[in-house]
Amino acid sequence: MARPLRLEFPGAIYYVMSRGNHDQRVFLSDDHREAFLDILDSTVRRFNWVCHAYCLMNSHYHLIIETPDGNLSKGMRQVNSVYTQYFNRTEKKSGHLFQGRFKSVLVEKGPDLRDVIRYLLLDPLRERIVNEIEMYAWSSYRSTCGMELPHKCLDMKRILKVFEGEDAAGSFREYVLAGMQGENPLRRVKGQVVLGSQDFCTKLEPLLKSHMDVKEIPVSQRLVNRPELAALFESRRELERDTRILEAVERWGYSQKEVADFLRLHYSSISRILKKCSTLQAAMQRSRAEEAFMKTPEPSREKKRRVAAGSSKKEKGEKDQGREKVTSDQLSLF
Repeated sequence: MARPLRLEFPGAIYYVMSRGNHDQRVFLSDDHREAFLDILDSTVRRFNWVCHAYCLMNSHYHLIIETPDGNLSKGMRQVNSVYTQYFNRTEKKSGHLFQGRFKSVLVEKGPDLRDVIRYLLLDPLRERIVNEIEMYAWSSYRSTCGMELPHKCLDMKRILKVFEGEDAAGSFREYVLAGMQGENPLRRVKGQVVLGSQDFCTKLEPLLKSHMDVKEIPVSQRLVNRPELAALFESRRELERDTRILEAVERWGYSQKEVADFLRLHYSSISRILKKCSTLQAAMQRSRAEEAFMKTPEPSREKKRRVAAGSSKKEKGEKDQGREKVTSDQLSLF
């Protein structure tokens, strides 16, 4: 079963979202929302988190969480499991409340972080729950704008530092309201796990390499820093194009359909090119191996042959012993 890639390290900042199972409501009353924020506060204190922003909807919630100790997964297990227990106890229900694993996106500090905070705070307007964002009581917007005291789980000071000037809260309010006409910043997420510049992704490469062999994690997530298809296929020469097709599929994890759609070729053409390139690549590897062998001094070559022959005899002897053992075991049954 596939599982999401979690890049965890001290000081990381995440956009986090968790949705109700089968899109069911996870907050049925204001008491539920208040209880959730209290659970979030206890998690913030226990795991040394910083909560920069939040927005509680009916069927899901959004958070912006900073982890000075690199422990997002541990804290999120605490939040969702404790709240599920509370919900089931008060509503006399049982079973799962949230839909699978929570979603998290590692966000670079700067413009991307500001855009994501704005995006999640505007969700009540997009969902038409309220007509004016100031009317929604269950997000961190009102507190950050200085309209009410913040919940104890919230640390809004670091966000307001970004908006310098005498009226930082006013600048923040203007910035958020201007976002209704802007794009969804989550569309810029790379590999479903990182939102940031190319330099930011490059700095993450050592972390990404440590997950390369985890097959349960989708290839697109393990290869966050992979080049775009447009960059791979800058050259229009046919031979170089075919080599790039092999690289795109085998090294960078693009599907054959993605490559075919980008190059405006039929799927079967991509499959045929991959087969041709793989055959050519295998032949070149054999040729290089033979060339290296021929350059080896004669005595060393003879030694390699004897070693190879000895290995074959040893394997054959082990197989014969195995047959004898099976035969004797079979005879003992009678």
